[in-house]
Amino acid sequence: MAEHSVENEGDNPETIKALKAIRIQFYLNSALVQLKANHPSDAIKSTSNALEIEGISDTDKAKAYYRRGQAYGKIKEDELAIEDLTKALELNPNDSGVINELNAAKNRQKLRREKERKAFSKMFS
Repeated sequence: MAEHSVENEGDNPETIKALKAIRIQFYLNSALVQLKANHPSDAIKSTSNALEIEGISDTDKAKAYYRRGQAYGKIKEDELAIEDLTKALELNPNDSGVINELNAAKNRQKLRREKERKAFSKMFS
């Protein structure tokens, strides 16, 4: 999807602000649908687009990082998931959904590392 600036010379600043808010909600809602439809790569793109919009609120940033973290988890990119979920938690420290998803990503990463360690130890024994 090609990005177009919502700002035109002479536009009312309130109109520009409203259009940006609509775009942010569009991307965040798209990401939610894409996650539910099991299209994590598309959800990553949508949330990244939302995060690039100037003036995004901390609440919306937290949502975007949370949903992108979920998407990274679905494609087994747990390091990136942990990074985004940590940012979401910093912006919204009491969100149990973020905490649960972050703990799940950390557990998956830990299990994968243990599995890799066992595999490597068999190679060198």
